[in-house]
Amino acid sequence: MSVGPRGRHVRGSADDRPLENSTPAARRQSTDTSQLGALVLDPAHKATLLINDRKQEYLDAGMFTSLVTATFGPVLRFFRPAGAGDPCTQWNTTTMPFASLSHSKSDAPPHFTCKSLGSESVDGRAAHKWQWTNDAQNGGSGLVWIDDRLQVVTKAEDSGDHMELRNIKEGTFAASMFTPPTSYKKVSVTSIMGSLMSGSKDGSHP
Repeated sequence: MSVGPRGRHVRGSADDRPLENSTPAARRQSTDTSQLGALVLDPAHKATLLINDRKQEYLDAGMFTSLVTATFGPVLRFFRPAGAGDPCTQWNTTTMPFASLSHSKSDAPPHFTCKSLGSESVDGRAAHKWQWTNDAQNGGSGLVWIDDRLQVVTKAEDSGDHMELRNIKEGTFAASMFTPPTSYKKVSVTSIMGSLMSGSKDGSHP
């Protein structure tokens, strides 16, 4: 996992799937070479890229950057709550805007309460351990560990899931992390849509 302002990152792994993200840019890298190589999101430059290392091409989906940011932004804030205090403050602030979209208590966004459980080491790094509870009836509860230095969730568990980052390394990354290799072929969303529409027309008129 890589988190931090552009030009600084932290790298680690969760379930052997590296995640690289920063503010405001983010990169999600897959270790499965049969799949897409990386997803790059850079809201400041209105860029959204799907990089396919196997085919040596990339999809330019910049027109969807605002939508992708609106979708993944709140998720990233759950993994990187602001400040060193109660993470539930940030989480509740993130879910609050969705309250206006709910029509009943059953579809209302969650509201969390956190309890500090003190300091504990995660992968040899100092972290603060928190117990969280979803205040809704039968809302569930779990634990998170937030790295003291990086202020990111490095471990989390509840009744059904467990996540932990290991081999965390701090360092710097190049701007090329957020751009496709120059030798890769660019594929635009409009060209793909055009091909799909053309194929649909061909299929409808044998």
